[in-house]
Amino acid sequence: MNTNSLSWQTPPIDLSLPPNEVHIWRVNLETSPAVLQRCETVLSPSERTRAQRYVFERDRRRWTVSRATLRLLLSRYLSTESARLEFDLNAFGKPSLAPPYKEMNVEFNLSHSAEMALYAFTRDRLVGVDVEYMRADLDFDGMARHSFSLQEQNILRNFAGEEKRQAFFRGWTCKEAYAKALGKGFSQAFDQFSVALLPSQPFALLQQSEDERELTRWSFVGLDVGVGYAGALVVEGGDCEVKCWQYLV
Repeated sequence: MNTNSLSWQTPPIDLSLPPNEVHIWRVNLETSPAVLQRCETVLSPSERTRAQRYVFERDRRRWTVSRATLRLLLSRYLSTESARLEFDLNAFGKPSLAPPYKEMNVEFNLSHSAEMALYAFTRDRLVGVDVEYMRADLDFDGMARHSFSLQEQNILRNFAGEEKRQAFFRGWTCKEAYAKALGKGFSQAFDQFSVALLPSQPFALLQQSEDERELTRWSFVGLDVGVGYAGALVVEGGDCEVKCWQYLV
């Protein structure tokens, strides 16, 4: 896994997605009314209906911008109009491209939290990404008792203050990105596997009680998303290069 270019760069005009690359996009969801209006026109009728179900304008804006951006980015990779794209959902709700574009083997994943969204795109390999706004007003040990393995809980208890917050969100983003890469989301038992929490450790899957082969199947990468946020990428295999692009609205 080549992670030498993990700073956020301006994307090239001619965008391609070779099989040996993983592309991460960072998007600021805080946009102007004019941009929001343009994003609304990109959505399908069913997506616009779903957006209107949000009670608060802030949540409606964030969902609209994040979903429209997914369509726009996919249309660039697939060299098609965003309106032509349709999506299928697996049994756990993870979206994928529907035919005819399904045959192009572009895998993607999306995560958003507060005013930040992350997108991951690959070809012929599974991928998951997660971003979290690192709130400080949480019972980290209490949440860990429900979602972390015993090994992770013991490590987390040794931290306090800001170090505990950093360790918790490092673990949480890795665990959620892994569950999303598997295609299971929150149906995956988070306490049945362990990830690296210590700042001195590389991002990695350390233990998987269901299948030890998982330890070498995946690559884990920490993402420097911005102040106040934690991010992680999980991608199948290790023979690839990660490139980070800044989306310009």
